[in-house]
Amino acid sequence: MRDASGIGLADIEERARALGGTAVCGPYHEGWRVFVSIPKTDDDAAASATTKENV
Repeated sequence: MRDASGIGLADIEERARALGGTAVCGPYHEGWRVFVSIPKTDDDAAASATTKENV
């Protein structure tokens, strides 16, 4: 029996979009490609957001 708790391609694409990025999944040459691009965040902004959440 296969474990159904993994992440499918639709989930990868959805998570990438939620982070402002993109995901391209599909056949590529003789194999398969999963390419995900997520914008880099500003460390100061991320630290500020984390601090606000923890207050």
